[in-house]
Amino acid sequence: MKCLLGILSVIIGLEGFWSALRNRHLRDKSGWIYVRAERQPLYFWVMTGVFALMVVTGGFLLYLAITEIW
Repeated sequence: MKCLLGILSVIIGLEGFWSALRNRHLRDKSGWIYVRAERQPLYFWVMTGVFALMVVTGGFLLYLAITEIW
């Protein structure tokens, strides 16, 4: 279960983090842009930080799952 949660967290976090850094805006799943770095910088960087935290948390869960197997 840790492995599955870790993989999902890393995938979703990387997708959001990479999209935010590359395009300088965040989109919802329907494609509408809801945050631009130029207009709402605080919210943009907070959400980018949340995506980065998802990647770190997912990596930690994967680490726990791998070390539990060994």
